Amino acid sequence: MVLVDEKLSIRTKRLLLRPQRLEDADDIFLLRSNALYTKFTGIKPETSVDQTREWITVRENDPDAWIFSIELLPTEISNSDSTQPSAAQKGRVIGGIGAYRVREVGYGLHPDFWGQGLATEALEAFLPIYWEHLLQQDNSGYIKAEIDSEHVASRRIVEKCGFQLWEYRKGDYESKTLGTRDTVEYRMPRPGSSLNLRREDNTES
Repeated sequence: MVLVDEKLSIRTKRLLLRPQRLEDADDIFLLRSNALYTKFTGIKPETSVDQTREWITVRENDPDAWIFSIELLPTEISNSDSTQPSAAQKGRVIGGIGAYRVREVGYGLHPDFWGQGLATEALEAFLPIYWEHLLQQDNSGYIKAEIDSEHVASRRIVEKCGFQLWEYRKGDYESKTLGTRDTVEYRMPRPGSSLNLRREDNTES
C-alpha cells in the first residue's frame, strides 16, 4: 500500500509540493473543470466542486495513488529561504503530481500557468522523493509516463527530465472527448541503471 506522509513536502524556487488534501478541492476544481486541462486526460470537464471532492476522496483511499498538490508560492515566499510557509503564506494550488500503480507518474497544471517551466520544475523535484519513498515497493527499476501522442508540451517535459521514449501504441485508449487516441510511453531508469531501448518500439508511423 502506498502511504503519503502528511509531513512530506518539497520546496523549489517557485513551488511547494505536499500531500493533496480535501481542502484543495476549490482550487483543483478550477483545473478539472477546464476543457484545456482535461483535453488529453481522457475525462470530461467536471461541472461541480462536489465531483472534485469525490475524486480527491477516492484518491485518498486508493492504495495505488500517491498524490501531491502543487502550490505556487507567493513572490515574497519564493524569494525567501523558508522551507515551510505559514498558513497565512499559503500559495494557490495550481496543479497536481504523483505516482499511480507505483511506477507511473502523472502531473498537470492549470492552463494559466503553462509555458513557464513550472511542470518541469515540479517533476524534477518529485523524482528524487519518488525514488526514495516508492522504489522499495517496486523492483522494476524504472518509472514511466504515458502521454497522449499529440500532447507535445507534456512530451517535452518528460524529455527535459531525462525520460526516454519506450513505446508508441496506436488506438490505445478511448477519450471521452476526443475518441480513439494513441499513447506514447516514456521510461526513466532508476539512478545507477539504464534502459535498453528497442528501435521497433519507438516508431510513430
